[in-house]
Amino acid sequence: MTSTLFNQAEKLLIMLDGIRFALTEDERRASYRLRYKIYVESMGRLKEKGNHMLKELRDQYDEVARTVIAIKNGEPIGTLRVFWGGDITFSNSMKEVYPLDLFLQRLSEKDICVIERLMVEEHHRGSATALRLYREVMKFVLDHKVEAVLIDCEPHHMNSYLKLGFRPCAETYNYPGIGSVVPMVLITGDFMYLKEVGSPFTKLITKEDVGYCRRVDELRTLVKCKSRNVDFSMLYRNRIKTVNNVDNLNNKKMAARFKMRLSA
Repeated sequence: MTSTLFNQAEKLLIMLDGIRFALTEDERRASYRLRYKIYVESMGRLKEKGNHMLKELRDQYDEVARTVIAIKNGEPIGTLRVFWGGDITFSNSMKEVYPLDLFLQRLSEKDICVIERLMVEEHHRGSATALRLYREVMKFVLDHKVEAVLIDCEPHHMNSYLKLGFRPCAETYNYPGIGSVVPMVLITGDFMYLKEVGSPFTKLITKEDVGYCRRVDELRTLVKCKSRNVDFSMLYRNRIKTVNNVDNLNNKKMAARFKMRLSA
């Protein structure tokens, strides 16, 4: 009985509310459970990869990934994972699902990170949780002088990522267990582009913060050339148009609200 109470107290101490990179096994496993709840139970995806006894969704890549976790009232409400080239050598299997070879023509591995497995608990969607998860990633990006952030985006989420400052950078393809996705990239040092699209990230960083970036022009040209050749289907072509003035205004309002909520 005493041992059980001690374990419960220890868990409460470890699972403090907030958003951070997971430091403990309890926090990492909380992330795996949230993935399982959303992907396997709610969406019926990646069932073959889930641990149905523990109700966890994890794989061998979690051994080398960094996990970001959002905790509220002692429970996980959001998570994502980050692969940084300074931690690992990008595997051939990762190069098959992300256009890493394209960017490794200009950058070293430590200049690149990949974000995936972003998910937010149903009752917290529409809140600032996802943006606050990305705030932690942006801190990491700046601290480690990352120049390119890669993601795979599902078509119905593209407009949101365009507004953050991501750009399509390769052909759409079928991600096993997920479906059609579009590879996208955030060029960290292209501060003017982030300003143009009204990215909330401009409320978190300054032009001086990204002054370490040395390949901005090359990366911008590279992505522009590649995106011209991307064959986007009619299903979501309207979602990837250049953000217009109305979107810019809405983005700036969202960014202002985001800044207020972060400082609260």
